[in-house]
Amino acid sequence: MSSTEILKLSEEIAEKKFMEYAVGVPGIILLLYFYLVSIDDEVGEIWPLPNRRLPKILFMGSRYLNVGTCIVDILRNWPMHMKYDTRTCNVLKAISFEFWFFGLNLFTEGVFWLALYALLGNSRKHLAPIVIAFLAVSVPGQVLGWISNVALVSAIPPEQWQSELGYSCNYEVTNERLKGKLSTVLSSLAFASSTCFLITGLFTFVKRYRHLGLSGVRSTGILAMIGREGACYYVLASIFSFLSTLKGVVATGNSTLDDTLTIIIQ
Repeated sequence: MSSTEILKLSEEIAEKKFMEYAVGVPGIILLLYFYLVSIDDEVGEIWPLPNRRLPKILFMGSRYLNVGTCIVDILRNWPMHMKYDTRTCNVLKAISFEFWFFGLNLFTEGVFWLALYALLGNSRKHLAPIVIAFLAVSVPGQVLGWISNVALVSAIPPEQWQSELGYSCNYEVTNERLKGKLSTVLSSLAFASSTCFLITGLFTFVKRYRHLGLSGVRSTGILAMIGREGACYYVLASIFSFLSTLKGVVATGNSTLDDTLTIIIQ
């Protein structure tokens, strides 16, 4: 190998190790720590709810599908010294995307929409518009995300250095141009969704916050709890969601702006 090839390979290995040990390991540790310190609240507030209640489904899905995502990503992206064929790597890729989509997107955003429903006073007249808006945002994201991250990405045999370091899966994009266009559409869709969500949430918060716990929400249960105690969380989560999607739209190619928004979000 030439010195240029050696330098390029060393940079690629250093980047993978940085993502594993500077980003992946701390993230997993923080996730597990959060689960451990919040398990008492989960057992006391969530477990007593009926299994078919939507709040319980959304909470448990968003909480534990994240664990599944971490496990699958470790199996396919970390040096586990396991021998997979390309079909197995493609299956793991598809499972990882579904876990990620449902755990970090669909169920998590579902909690936000549920919070909005609670802030609106649990009124049935708001239920149908909220469900329609939620599906209008989530379904296109699922379809386009699947095409971009699963259909257009195919497993290939690992390179020699990857096999020697213990990596089992390697992937390549089959259509860079189409994937780039889809990524732009997905970023724009997510930005538009989070913008509308933030505006709606702030408007609802300003109009109804003074009534929460007084005349706005009197019933008991998890929706009432969200209405009484979750308003500030809802607004802050909406702001961070907006900044996250803004980062994907405006920070592309601008490392300074990208780093600035990343620091703010984290």
